[in-house]
Amino acid sequence: MTAETAPEVRAVSTRWILTGLFVLAAVAAVIALEASSLNRDARLASVDLLLLAVLAWPLAHTDIREHRLPDDYTYPLMAGTFAAHATAALFSRDPAYLTGSLLGGGFLTLFYILLTFFGGAGLGDAKLVASLGAGASLGGPLAVAGILALSSVLALPHALTKLRAPRSERHVPFGPYLIAAGLIILGTTITTQTMGAL
Repeated sequence: MTAETAPEVRAVSTRWILTGLFVLAAVAAVIALEASSLNRDARLASVDLLLLAVLAWPLAHTDIREHRLPDDYTYPLMAGTFAAHATAALFSRDPAYLTGSLLGGGFLTLFYILLTFFGGAGLGDAKLVASLGAGASLGGPLAVAGILALSSVLALPHALTKLRAPRSERHVPFGPYLIAAGLIILGTTITTQTMGAL
């Protein structure tokens, strides 16, 4: 191993260690919350919210400073979210928890991959929305679409301030707005499910 490749190997190792920890934490949280009085949708949305909240700052901070969403954060979030939904599907014997997350995450990911071809987004955004769409699926198709709508509304004032900037300076880091939309949608889902169960 050369001196040049050593940092890359360490970075990859750290990424997969963090991914493994997120998967274990997500599965443990879903199992631990089985005894909670909240209904299963609210419990699962709480796990999704917690996973997103843990990585919200490093993701948003990196996107603002470097205009990228690193795999070191998007992969653990994605793996943890889907592991939580798979565990919920297993415990409830309801595959909809997993299939819904795959459909919600898949829809948003495909949408953002298409956006990359037009220069409107990066692949980091596409990886981030896989997790957000999976979590939002608990609120149904409107909640998944709400990620797109709400993040766009939140980003609009920032985008408007860039209109007069030179073309090279018009980039708006969209990650923080996607994260904010995800936190709001998941929080709304938890509130709705909790109130509906009363």
